[in-house]
Formats: sequence, structure tokens, C-alpha cells
Amino acid sequence: MIFLTLVLRPAMARWSNIVVAIRYIVSILAGRDRQGRVLLFLSAVEIAMLLLIVRYAWSWPRPRLNS
Repeated sequence: MIFLTLVLRPAMARWSNIVVAIRYIVSILAGRDRQGRVLLFLSAVEIAMLLLIVRYAWSWPRPRLNS
């Protein structure tokens, strides 16, 4: 994702970050019933970081058009 964020246009990078992070959160939540307490805590931390990625990508400054 780091590479894609650097090479894609800002709009595509924004949406790819949002989509991948949300899909990854869903996969973490789908597999949570097979985890112990420590892994549940680490999953919660990972989900919090992914939500920060989504928030940052959503509020990413839009490029100005030169007129």
C-alpha cells in the first residue's frame, strides 16, 4: 500500500487506502472467535490503527486545480 499510495493519483490512493483498510478490518472481525485474549487485544489495536488510516485518507487534502 505504501508503493501504491506513492504512485497512484491522490483520488485513487485515497480510495484504495479506504477500501483495503475496511476489508482488512472485516477480515479481522471475521476471525476473532478463534483468538485468545492477547490476540484480541492486539486485534483491537490493529483495528484502531486501520481506522486512523481510513480517517486520514478520508480527510486527505484534495489537490487544487490551477485555473
